[in-house]
Amino acid sequence: MTRARKPAGPAPSDVHSEGSVEDGLIAAGQVASAIEYTVHVAEFVPRMARQACEIPQTVGQRVRG
Repeated sequence: MTRARKPAGPAPSDVHSEGSVEDGLIAAGQVASAIEYTVHVAEFVPRMARQACEIPQTVGQRVRG
């Protein structure tokens, strides 16, 4: 009879019950508190498309010298 190996490290329930900074809610709160500005999709998508269109133009200018 073979026994199943125990996974390395603490079980997920152990990590969160100990208040782990790496894997728990504390880390999520630290990240959320650092966010100062969020971009709306209505701003982001057109800007991303505009930048994507500029890439071939920039490359072409550099190739032509």
